[in-house]
Amino acid sequence: MTADDAGPRDSAAQTPLLDRRAEQRTIRKTLRAFAADPSARHGPLLLEGSSGMGKTTLLDVVRRQARQLGLTPLDAVGFPHSDRAYLMARQWFLPDARTLELRPLERRLLGLEPQERLVDRGVNSVLAPLERSVVLDAWDGIAAGVEQLHGPLVLLLDDAHWADPYTLDWLHRLIRQQPGRPLLAVLARRTEEPSRSHRPLTELAGLPAAVRMPLRPLEFSAVRTLAEALLREPPDTAFSSTLYRATGGVPFNVVDTCRRAAADGVRPVARDAPLIGDHARTAIGQGLLPLLDRLGAVHLRTARALAVLGPHATPALVGRLAGLTPDRAAASLDRLRDALLLAPDQPAFVHPPFADAVYGAIPQGLRGRLHARAAVLLADAGLGPEVAAVHLLAAPPDGSTWAVEQLREAAAQSLAAGAPEDADRLLARAQAEPPPPELRGDLHYERGVATYPVDTRRSAAHLQAALADGRPREAAVRLLAKALAHEDRLPQAVRMLQRESERATRPDSRLRLLAEGFLWSAYWEDEPDAARQHRLLGTITDRLTGDTAEHRRLLVLRAWYATLRGDPVGVALRAVRLGTRVRPGWTGDKGDFDCGVLTALVYFYCGQVRSAERILDEGIAELRARRWCGGHLALALALRAMVLLRTGRLAAAQGESERALRIAEGLRPMSHARWYALSTALSVLLARGKSAEAADLSERERFTEPFPATVVLPAPRCVLAELRIEQGRTAEAVELLTAAEQRQRARLAVNPAVCPWQPLLAQALAEFDRPAAQEKAEEAVRRARAFGVPAATGETLVRAGLAYGGEEGLRLLAEAAELLGGTADTYGQARTLTEYGDALRRAGRKEEARDTLWRARATACRAGAEKLAERARAARRLAGGRDRTPIVPGLEGLTGRQCEVGALAAAGLTNREIARVLVISLHTVSAHLRQIYATLGVTRETLRGLPWPDIGPT
Repeated sequence: MTADDAGPRDSAAQTPLLDRRAEQRTIRKTLRAFAADPSARHGPLLLEGSSGMGKTTLLDVVRRQARQLGLTPLDAVGFPHSDRAYLMARQWFLPDARTLELRPLERRLLGLEPQERLVDRGVNSVLAPLERSVVLDAWDGIAAGVEQLHGPLVLLLDDAHWADPYTLDWLHRLIRQQPGRPLLAVLARRTEEPSRSHRPLTELAGLPAAVRMPLRPLEFSAVRTLAEALLREPPDTAFSSTLYRATGGVPFNVVDTCRRAAADGVRPVARDAPLIGDHARTAIGQGLLPLLDRLGAVHLRTARALAVLGPHATPALVGRLAGLTPDRAAASLDRLRDALLLAPDQPAFVHPPFADAVYGAIPQGLRGRLHARAAVLLADAGLGPEVAAVHLLAAPPDGSTWAVEQLREAAAQSLAAGAPEDADRLLARAQAEPPPPELRGDLHYERGVATYPVDTRRSAAHLQAALADGRPREAAVRLLAKALAHEDRLPQAVRMLQRESERATRPDSRLRLLAEGFLWSAYWEDEPDAARQHRLLGTITDRLTGDTAEHRRLLVLRAWYATLRGDPVGVALRAVRLGTRVRPGWTGDKGDFDCGVLTALVYFYCGQVRSAERILDEGIAELRARRWCGGHLALALALRAMVLLRTGRLAAAQGESERALRIAEGLRPMSHARWYALSTALSVLLARGKSAEAADLSERERFTEPFPATVVLPAPRCVLAELRIEQGRTAEAVELLTAAEQRQRARLAVNPAVCPWQPLLAQALAEFDRPAAQEKAEEAVRRARAFGVPAATGETLVRAGLAYGGEEGLRLLAEAAELLGGTADTYGQARTLTEYGDALRRAGRKEEARDTLWRARATACRAGAEKLAERARAARRLAGGRDRTPIVPGLEGLTGRQCEVGALAAAGLTNREIARVLVISLHTVSAHLRQIYATLGVTRETLRGLPWPDIGPT
């Protein structure tokens, strides 16, 4: 063993490094590898062992060597009751926060901006920060800013078993999903300590690049060497054996026992060996309380104050909590240091188990009173409600209005930090205080807000209690309606909103509640009073001018109801244009997300597809800018995928639907956004001819009954019926579509453009019952013509033509092809031309068939509908056509020059470089790229994934 291995002989901090050569080699290797290539996958490095094994000392080694290698170590320490959200992350990054340019959310997470009261905020503005992924992204941004400031970071976390699980979850995600970040985490934890952080620590330890370093007790020879260094005399064998047995070879126990023995004049000889036992019991903690009793009552009070205050202890606060004058408090702290209980340079126990032992021995009643007093002292010292709340959670209820206010403010901070579970825990403690009667309703409302993202059932119960207490009325009603809707309790939500709108005294409040009621009624699949709702909404909106937000919302709802029912398209468009004269935002506090979604849907189903796409693009940009990146964004992306599908950009539609699905993975199983994402993804896969993938997705995600009682678009039963038809399971499709018919007729949703159960049922019934199929087809065509949107009418005529067959079917298909030819529905055109061309072939009109099928194939290729393009080519060959050109999905609609430009752009060349290689002008390159983007529905970033031709070296 070398001097370098052991450290300075007279340094108690370094002596535990005896017998730690392997650990030091691992530390050096890890740090050097990180310094050599910070962008590679590294860590975390975990130091694991029972109390006293020298984890903190090894962290000192990490810190010192990191600085020598030009790395920046950042420190955080866990402590009992430190499981508040992102407390460890704040310790790491707060010292640099004032030198960084931070966004408002990042400042709030670091505690640099005060939080508003939950009860005073609008519904959506409260819910927006609750999405955990948004908060984790913000911490990524903070860490990136500190990395730019200091370079590669080494994040040190001592006593990680006490760390807050939120920070550890963020660290786990960062290491797993972003391996190229210049960041190395080094964590030390006690293996015997139970904590809320057990799961995230286990997940960190299970990462592929994790390095685990279990620390074992010292060997007998190391204990003997350590005793010689501390006692200044070589110990004999009997003394060393007694010391080894008494301390178990635990480094801290050996050091502390030897120090106490040296202070009492014990020599390392056999005669004094029996004296080691008492000193060792104190080191382990078993003899600590008798020692404090011997020191006297004043010093016991000081020790208790230190144990309660933990890392927030200062000499002044310790004295005030112990009831001592500043001079007496300073003297008592010095006496505890003389007894080797405190660190030499700060008011803290030299070993965490000392604090545990003192804290555990405080009588329960006294411990609660000390925590209550500590909360007041810490708040007065300016540490804020979040620190005060830590102590209030451990204090007994006392009917203190001040405590209630501190807990509410801390809950607001937790909710803004993406920790609704913590917010609910704090608010539950505030309710136990108990609060004064005038605050009870507010607290129930705040718990309803806090529990909404994680447990809508409990949220609904708290919101109902808030209403029973009468405060705050409208906000609680609106959020309760959302909670009930997400629990599939739409009837209760709608009826409550109707009652509350009748009870409201202010006109604007009444209109808001009416609009909320009409909204959820529109999503209620089997609304028994749909006809009355339609009439009432029509009566109300006939007098509205669109001058206020409430008016505009009701007008948009009127447009949506008209679209569902299939009123003439002009009725819906007039209402939606009047309702959107002032552009509504998607992230306001008046529920404008729903208004934006319904506006896009009205334009989409009314044939104004480009307007719908523009509205969705603006909404998605706003959602991302405001960091609403959970369920709201998933739903918006799913709707945009529907638009891309309709306009024949199937590859882009599949990518968008997959993004929506990835976001929706973390949502509740019955989340509306999840169902929208699944329905759209399945529709896109079926349109691309990937029925096997669609079947796998449906099976994997359990896309089957029971479907939600709310409206989902595309309608799940219709989507599943299409899959069953594709699989040849037509009888099952008929059952699904018959169930859809019962529900859709009940709520007057009979527009085949929105929910195509009628034409789909007609197509499915044609295999079993041609007259019944023709009856359904006739009704569907009549409703589509009454609605008056060419694309919707054409889509319905295609299904009707397949149901009729024969000459009548051919006539309907011809009309469908003509109608769709003038629309933006490229996929619909491809499908119609394929069905029409195949029908012409079967009717013996082969020349017409070949021409139609050639156009069908080209259109299908341009849309990215591979299977449809292959079917058109096969049918054309049966009609006598000669077509040996292979199918290149998505590229056949491009010219040869456009393919060359696209291939070079996909290879990473700039427009100027492409112009030089192909000897064409820069203007021509830009024009070709615009055409490529429009034809394929892609961006420059997604060109690389397409099958471009090889044009040789450039």
